[in-house]
Amino acid sequence: AQQRSFVHDWLKEQMVPFSATAVILMASIKPILEELRCQLPAEERGRFFYRMDAGHLVKTPEGVLEKMARDWEAGKGPKVRFDDFHRLPDLGRFRIVTNFLSDAAWVKRSLEAPYEPQTNCSARQHALADDWLLEDHHMEDSIHLDPRERSKGERCIKGVFSPKAQSHLQIEVQIIT
Repeated sequence: AQQRSFVHDWLKEQMVPFSATAVILMASIKPILEELRCQLPAEERGRFFYRMDAGHLVKTPEGVLEKMARDWEAGKGPKVRFDDFHRLPDLGRFRIVTNFLSDAAWVKRSLEAPYEPQTNCSARQHALADDWLLEDHHMEDSIHLDPRERSKGERCIKGVFSPKAQSHLQIEVQIIT
C-alpha cells in the first residue's frame, strides 16, 4: 500500500506542469474564440455558445496507470514506462464545447489556420502559432468519420498542442458539441 501511495503521489506531482501548460494554452485560445463570436452578426452571437471545460485538465494517476497497462505488450512489458510516460499524448487536456457541428468546424479551422502557409490570420492566431506547436499542423476530425472507421468510440475534433519552449508538455484540445 505504501508503494502504491508513492507511485500515486509521484504521478500526481508529474502532472503539475501539464496542468499549468493547459491553463496557459486555454488563455491563448480564448481570445481567438472571442474573435469568432464577434464576427457573427450581433443578433446571432448568443447562438455561438462555447465553454472551455477545464474540469479535468490532467489525467489522474489511476488513469495514467490504466493507460500504461492497457498498452502492455504480452511478453515484452509496457510500451510506455515510468521514465518516458510523458510521451502519452493526453496527459494534459481540455475541451471546447460548442452548440453546433458547424461551430465546431469553425473553431477547428480557426485554430489550424496559423499553421497553414499563406492564410490570412488575426494577430491572436499568429500569437498562438508563435508560441505553440500543433502536431502535424492540423486537428483530427472523428465527428464525420463512419463509426467503423474510428479507432476509438469518441466523436470529436482533437489536436495536440505543445509549447515551443517545452515540446514534451503535450496538451490535447478536443472540440465537441
